[in-house]
Parts: sequence; C-alpha cells; structure tokens
Amino acid sequence: MRDISNYKLVVCIIKTGYVSKLVKAAKKIGVEGITEFHGRGTAHTQGITAKLGLTHDPERDIIMTAVPKEMVDDVVQTFKSKGKLAEKNTGILFVVNLRRCGGIAHVLEAFL
Repeated sequence: MRDISNYKLVVCIIKTGYVSKLVKAAKKIGVEGITEFHGRGTAHTQGITAKLGLTHDPERDIIMTAVPKEMVDDVVQTFKSKGKLAEKNTGILFVVNLRRCGGIAHVLEAFL
C-alpha cells in the first residue's frame, strides 16, 4: 500500500433516485471513478411519523469517491447542489482523510 495523504474520500449518503445525477455531474468535473451501493437507514422515526400520519423511507444510496484534495471542494459543491442536500431529510455528505490505499495503481502513478 502507498501513502496517498493527498487524497480524500468523499462519501454521500442520499435518498434513492439522486445517484445518476450525482455520478453524471461528478464525471463532468473530472472524477474518474465512483463506487455506489444501496443501503437502509435506521433513524428512529416511528413515533413521530405515526403521530403526524407521515411515512418514512429508510432506503438510501451511498456514493464514495477518492479524489485529490484539490478537487474536494468542487466535488462537495457538486454533490450538495445536484443532490439537493440543503433540503431537509435528503442526505448527508462527509469527507474522510486517506492515508494508505491499494488497488488504484493507475491513479496513484499519475499523482505520486
């Protein structure tokens, strides 16, 4: 494994249905690869939703991409706007520092 401390992992957990928009927008700004998968949230909402007569959909999609730190702000802004993350109960986005990574040798050669 190589030191890739100049890379960050951008993770976005979002309502089902937004992934294709986010992937397309990320590719436009130069993101090379994205991993996406489906998940199910466990937020405690049963009491509130029952009393208000609302429904709660725990289904979520998760997107992860490792990008050079110079691209993080653009990726975050793109995911926030295309994923409508300013709206209530849409999703969450966070960035994780990476220190070591394996399996993306073609990318590592370009940046190291």
